[in-house]
Amino acid sequence: MNWSGAVGRPSRKGNPMFARIVTLALFCAALAAEPAPAGSRSAPIPVSATPLAVFGQWGPDSLGSFGAYSSFGEPLVNDSGQVVFSAHVAGAGVTGANDGMLVRAEPDGKLHLIVREGQFVPDSTGRFGELFSSAAQNYSMGNSGRVAFYAPLTATAGGSADNTGVFSAAGLGSTTYQHARRGQVAPGAGGSAYNSFFVPPTTNHQVPAAVAFYATTGTSSYPAGLLAGARGTATWTWALAGWTLPAGGSIQQFYDSDPPAIDPFGSDVAVWTHALFGPDVILHCTDAGWVEIARGGKTGPFGLTYQALYGPVLNMQGNAAFMANITPYPSAGDAVVIAGDGSDDLAANTNRELPDTSGFLSYLDHPALTNGNQAAFRADLKSTPLGGLDDSGIYRGDGTILIQAAREGAPVPDGNGSFGAFGHVVGINNQGRVLFTATLRGTAHGSAD
Repeated sequence: MNWSGAVGRPSRKGNPMFARIVTLALFCAALAAEPAPAGSRSAPIPVSATPLAVFGQWGPDSLGSFGAYSSFGEPLVNDSGQVVFSAHVAGAGVTGANDGMLVRAEPDGKLHLIVREGQFVPDSTGRFGELFSSAAQNYSMGNSGRVAFYAPLTATAGGSADNTGVFSAAGLGSTTYQHARRGQVAPGAGGSAYNSFFVPPTTNHQVPAAVAFYATTGTSSYPAGLLAGARGTATWTWALAGWTLPAGGSIQQFYDSDPPAIDPFGSDVAVWTHALFGPDVILHCTDAGWVEIARGGKTGPFGLTYQALYGPVLNMQGNAAFMANITPYPSAGDAVVIAGDGSDDLAANTNRELPDTSGFLSYLDHPALTNGNQAAFRADLKSTPLGGLDDSGIYRGDGTILIQAAREGAPVPDGNGSFGAFGHVVGINNQGRVLFTATLRGTAHGSAD
């Protein structure tokens, strides 16, 4: 489960801040693939928490110690149980020029330095600038432990002409790669140079890992005019604003609110783009070219018509799950669609009745996707028995069946309290186990647990 920080629309029920804790912990909150029905009291399940970084603890290179919760950035966890986070440290020898770092923690709690502010960039023409980010918007991590990140640079030869870039590193003496640098000529862009980069870059699970990122070139006014990929020192361009789309029209821009969704075990990417003077389009970019998965105004599953499209994720089968607005009513509203294999499946949509018949889906959040084409997502609900006390949940579906993994108001696994609001980013693994964050209410010790 790779928590890759896709942003998009915020949840109406709130966004619990996983980083707002003094101790960063890998919290095993994965529920069984077939959970107990909402409202039933399940037997206590042992839950373990491994402290990874604590107030006052030395950083991985012993130059400075961690501070309070505000000195930690949001953590991401991969399928290997490794956690990456940004942090500020303080102490003797630490200044504003070297107090930021990216850190990877192993499942046993051991810390490794990925990169530190003030460290030379790979070609030694500058140093890394501020690496701390309170939200995980600057970095991502694959199962190999390699971290892809965006960074400002200092002490560069060209000043503002070459002071940002996209990099990846795994620490422990492995090579740190500089994939793209402001001022460098972008491949496939007609001689134009990289200008601005959009965060976060995304990476996959391969060794060596592939990285995908958005950028602008030259003096482009588009928010994200280029979609690029990299592996090691090799960099390529998948798509560029102005290029012709397969089904007509041309690319106007890519949307950096949803980072490029890279194939976990390949170099393909699914993206959300907008056609010039035309509709939203979901593209599957491969080495052989592009395939349009969906286009606004075209027919989707059950004869419904796509309107706005956004937030795709990609699996290793080449299928994508994405958000869509669909018409006509009464099925109109939000939908989670799985497409790419020749048929579009409606995993969930507004006004669909819940599995336990206790209400209906309303607002849907960005999905995660398994290689077996199961999509997991968070949802707001309507017409529920308790109104605001049970009107959100975590679900997974494949177009045939919809399963409730967790429900607001239902007891937590150890019986101490019940679920409150859910975070709007979820993960799912290939066994159908869903990972999420939640606030709790009715706990034995109030705000302390």
